[in-house]
Formats: sequence, C-alpha cells, structure tokens
Amino acid sequence: MPYREQTLEPAAAAALAPADRRLLERAASDLKVTADLAHADLLILCPTETPGRLIVAAHGRPSTAHSLYPRSRSGDVIVAPRDSAVGRSLKRGRPAREAEGLLVGGVPVEERVTPLRNRDGHLIAVLDMHRSAYYRRPARRRNQVLREAAAVLSTMLFADTIDAASMEKLIHAGDGIVIYDRSGSIVYADGRARAIYRKLGVRKAMGTRLDERRLPGAVVLKTHRFRIHQELEIQVRDAVVIKRVIPLAEAGQDRGQVAVICDVTDLRRRERQRLVTAAVIQEIHHRVKNNLQTIASLLRLQLRRASSEVTKRALRESVNRILSIATVHDFLSREGTEAVDVKELGASILQAALNHPTGVTVQSEVSGPHTSIAAARATPLALALNELAANAVEHAFRGRASGLVSLSLSREGDNLVLELRDNGVGLPAGFALDSSSSLGLQIVRTLVSEDLKGRFEMGSDNGTWARISAPLAGTEK
Repeated sequence: MPYREQTLEPAAAAALAPADRRLLERAASDLKVTADLAHADLLILCPTETPGRLIVAAHGRPSTAHSLYPRSRSGDVIVAPRDSAVGRSLKRGRPAREAEGLLVGGVPVEERVTPLRNRDGHLIAVLDMHRSAYYRRPARRRNQVLREAAAVLSTMLFADTIDAASMEKLIHAGDGIVIYDRSGSIVYADGRARAIYRKLGVRKAMGTRLDERRLPGAVVLKTHRFRIHQELEIQVRDAVVIKRVIPLAEAGQDRGQVAVICDVTDLRRRERQRLVTAAVIQEIHHRVKNNLQTIASLLRLQLRRASSEVTKRALRESVNRILSIATVHDFLSREGTEAVDVKELGASILQAALNHPTGVTVQSEVSGPHTSIAAARATPLALALNELAANAVEHAFRGRASGLVSLSLSREGDNLVLELRDNGVGLPAGFALDSSSSLGLQIVRTLVSEDLKGRFEMGSDNGTWARISAPLAGTEK
C-alpha cells in the first residue's frame, strides 16, 4: 500500500527560503517511511523568531509501532530549553540524545535529535526522533542500532543522496527489517525478519554474514560494492522472499546497509494458482468452441442432404447461431479473461454473416470505442447481433447489386448502445416490432429483454436500423 505523503506545515514553510523549503518538503514527504523503519515518531522542527520556540513543520507517525501522540503535532509550537536535546543540537550543530529525560503523556521517551543543514551548510531545522523508553527494554542495544540507522537514512534523504522512489517501496506492513554493519554482519533483525529467517532454516539471524547460504547475500554484497539500492526475489526451498537493500552512508563514510525482507510465499502460490485456473478456463473455452464448431459441421452435412428449402433455411440459421456462440468462446480462449471486447466480437460476427453467398456485394463498417463485457452477457449479445446481421444481409438488398451494413458502439451512462444500420430497402410498410412473426426478431427481443435486461428498437431511415441498449454490468450472480 503506498504511503500518504506528509506535507510541510505552511506556517513553517513561509519563513524559509525557497531552496530550503524544497529540501524540507522532500524530507517531509519521506518522513512516514523513516518513522516506520525506526518504530518511532519523527518530527521536523523549525526555529521561530522567538528563541527557544520551534514549530513542528512535519510529523511522521509510525504504523509499525504505537505512536506516542494521539494526533499529528504538525503546526504545534514547542518550547526547547537550552539544556534539552533539541536545544543542545541547535546550539552545537551536532546530534544530541536524551535517554529518558523527556516525558510524553507520562511515558519516558528516548530522544535523538539530528541537525538538518541546507546546501550552504547552514542549520535550518532538526529531526527529532521520539520513542517510548518502555519499548523492548531488554533489546536496547538492538533498538539503538535501529534508531541510528533511521537517523542516517533521514540525513541521506534530506541531503538528496538516495533516490526517493527507492524509499516509496522500501517497507510495507508485514515486512521484516535487517541492518548490516560495515563488516557485513547482521546487527539488528526485528521479530518479522527473525520469523522469516526461521522459516528458511536459520535459527539465529544475529551475526549472520552476507554470504550465508539460506538467504543468498549477493544483493547485499552488490549494494555494499556499488552503493546503490538493490532488490532481489529469492526462492529457498518452498519459500519465496523479496529482499530490498539500501546502503547507509554518513559524511562519505560507509555505515552498513538496511535491508527489508518480505515473505511472499503465499502471494506467489496464489499467483500460480490463478495462472493454472486461468489456463484451465482457457482450455475449457477452447474445447467448447471446438465442440460447437463440430456441431455446426454436422448440421452443414445435414444441410447439403436436405431437399426442402424451409429445412435448409432452418439449418443454415441454426449453424449461424451456433457459430456466433462459438465466436464468444473463441475470444475467451484466446484472451484468457472472462470478458469480451464487444467491438471485436461485433466485427467478427458481422464479417461471418457477410461471408454467406447472396449474390450481393455487401461491405461492412464497425465504429465506436473498445468496450469489454462479461462472458455471461457476451453470449446473448452475440446471438442478437447474429440475428440482426443475418436479417440485414438476407432482406435489406433485394434487387440491388451492393450495399453497406454498419455497426456503431457508444456509451449512454452505464448502458452500452449498439446500432446496426443498412442502406437497403428499409422495413415493409406497416411493420410493427411487437407483432412481427419473424423468429429471428423474436429471439432478439427475448435475448435483449430477458438476458441483457435492455431495450430493443427498430425503424427505417434510408434503410433499416436496429438499436440495442443494455447495462454494461448485469445482475447475474
């Protein structure tokens, strides 16, 4: 899930030079990520005109630990005595710490303050890190390592020595955090990271070196060598782990690496299952299409043996209807989804209808946007289009040498609108759709009203037009 960017408090930004404001805005935008990494509240404090008073320019509250504050402190003005960690850092221009001298809501807080300087080296703000002193007291050394790494990372972000895009995807809920020292040994691993290592067969992560076998350290070695962000997906036995590593540096000196490891075993297993399911569904659609085409071939054999024109016409119409359904399954077998592009489907059905010999040269046109529709609605729509296209080819151009049949698609709100037009002789005088005895039109009316829950209309205007309007999304369960 992407992080919501922190913004710089306007009251603090107003007093800054434009270049300094941009620096702090960048630091504020990545504050939430660093707060999650540090398991601590992070505050950017800007001095005001009144000595000892600072305004909270931005506040990053962690989601990986309980925040010390019930609300964001952004915009608040705080008092920092000269002997406080903030006061000392402002005066000396160096990082300062307070073990448990600060109380927040009655809770003793461990505080680490880091000065933030602009391009000219002038101190323009401080980064104030607050963390409950009760947080895993037995693991205080490991927590100190984590806080120091977070402070270095914050300084790197402020100095623009690390790509912001790398930070955006560095850590997410459920990820484990690992910190390597300059020698390449793990000096910190949180509970999630240790659980992932145990799953991989590593009982003790602390002290494990870069080249340990269970979780290949190539990505960390590459980060250590080239000082750039690295990411690698690793499969160990049945487990799949993503490892992201960012180098840490301060004042040009190597400070190790911070790594985030994420167990994506279940995610990859579900992805494989989806791929298998999709492949099975495609194969089913392919076989259904083949079976329908086999049935159509059998009916064609019967058609050649029939002597009655009425029988031949009925068989020919049946073949066209079966092939229109087969066309839907053909699209589904090729696309691998349970949705069909209506424009491509309509073009295919229209072309199939024009392929039947009638002694008339008929051209076709298809226009409108590409629109997808669920497979359950594509079949009745394909049948309806087949009936209308076959009706146009058979009846519209009697006594003519050529003609044009066009299909247009459009959207009206949540409805899909399809209009089939020809430039033929038009409807007979006195035609009424409701009282028409045509089996094809009765099929279209039933499919549109019952299956598609839509509306079907017909009329004449320099030929015949037929209009289907139906909701894109149906109510099928």
